[in-house]
Parts: sequence; C-alpha cells; structure tokens
Amino acid sequence: MSRAVAATRQDAQGWKEPAPRLRKKHNRSPWQNRIVSSGVQRADQFLANPDNYRIHTSDQESLLVEILDRVGWVQDVLVSEASGHVIDGHLRVKAALSRGEDTPVPYKVVHVTDTEEALLLSSLDPLGALARTDEAKLAELVALLPDDLQQLTAILRPDPVTQEVSFTAQEHCRVVVECEDESTQARLIERLTGEGYACHTGRRSRKRD
Repeated sequence: MSRAVAATRQDAQGWKEPAPRLRKKHNRSPWQNRIVSSGVQRADQFLANPDNYRIHTSDQESLLVEILDRVGWVQDVLVSEASGHVIDGHLRVKAALSRGEDTPVPYKVVHVTDTEEALLLSSLDPLGALARTDEAKLAELVALLPDDLQQLTAILRPDPVTQEVSFTAQEHCRVVVECEDESTQARLIERLTGEGYACHTGRRSRKRD
C-alpha cells in the first residue's frame, strides 16, 4: 500500500482525509457553485449527449429500475445549461422512458463551458469507479438488509480482486466463447454488445503440444 493511501486520518464526522503533510499546495479560494437551477421534467424532454461513450446494458437498466421501484428518485440528472445535453444520468433517463415518455424526472442544470462539459462527461463515472471496497464494512451494511435486498446487492458486489462488478443473479447465465484472433473477438463483441449482451474479454494461454 502506498504511503499516500495509508497515511489518512478520520475526523469527527467520519470523513477520511489526507494527513496534513500529504496535502498538496493549491489555491485555497472557494470552489465555484456552477449549479444554476433544478426542477422536474418529462423524460422525453432530455437531450442525450452525442459524446456520451458509456454503453449501458439491459442488466444494468433492470437493476436500476428495481432500485427506483423500491426507493424512488434520490439522484437527479445533470444537464448543461449551454448545450442542453445530459452530462450525467443517461441510464436514469432511459429507465424513465421505459415507463412512459411523460415520466417525471428530477434534474439540475449547471453552467459550464464546452470544455468543462467534456471534462465532466469523461471523468465523473471513471472517477467513481476508482473507489475500492472495504469488504468488512460492506458485509456489515448488507447484513442490515432483508434477504431479498441482500440478494439484490449481491448482484452489484464487485469482485474482491478486480473490483469489477459481475452480474451473478441466478437468472443470468454466462457463455465463454474462444476466438482465434483479436479481430474476430472485436467483431463478435461489437455484434453482441449491440444486441444488449454484457461482454468481458480476457486471454487464455494455450498449452503447446
């Protein structure tokens, strides 16, 4: 473990923050509040971002709908004031559209430049994916849930080694397909992802005769 990760302290509110000697010197002026408005609008009023690179699977959408059914909206959709495009929340809008074009969706609007919009679009999801999992704390948290919700969270639990999420619900099956070369693999992945399947790549060493 690196010193930067190991040398943390926890304050009275439970936040872990870098020890003072590890903090980088930077401008101490307050961060700007770029949120200009918020509200609720029909799902069909949102504009998908043409630069969105995230491909959401049917598995992912089904799980999000399950959570929305149980809890409701707790996170809004992020929209650029300048372009009108969604910056964060494409899957939430898609899930809402599946319930009807007039489904009300909460949103907030932010005032950002085109460059800042591209930065947010390209970094928000990857930034969240950098978080690691404290397995002991996760187990304690899940233990507080009823059995049916424990099964739901188990589907979303990341692999302890790779930290990647695999859909492991009983109603999902995996098929391993071996390809002769990378070009064949790429074509197959493109076709299957286009049909809504989640694909994971890997290499397998072959024993020599």
